[in-house]
Amino acid sequence: MLSNAFSVAKALHLSKNDIAVGHLGVNYSYGWSVISSVLAVGGSVSFTSSSITERGFWDAIRKTNATHFPGVPAHYQMMCRLRLDRLNIPTVVSMTQAGGRLNVTLRREVYK
Repeated sequence: MLSNAFSVAKALHLSKNDIAVGHLGVNYSYGWSVISSVLAVGGSVSFTSSSITERGFWDAIRKTNATHFPGVPAHYQMMCRLRLDRLNIPTVVSMTQAGGRLNVTLRREVYK
């Protein structure tokens, strides 16, 4: 597990300065991977029990200066419905995705 955590951290260029948003379940392999990889390099995780549709979720990301947002396609669809540009999450510099294919239109919207 440790080797995998370091491999993921290396591939994502994670460092001790990174703060991942911990909103995915730890019983979900992707959720665990996010947590273990950022902790392996000395970074931290900002856990929240708020839903992605709640203002408190986005407030927590801003308050903790989170740098890494992990999501599944449904998260990115919701972020675009909420208007990604209005979410005001400037410290998030990396967004990763698992759990299914992200369509091209949605990828372009999130990437810009």
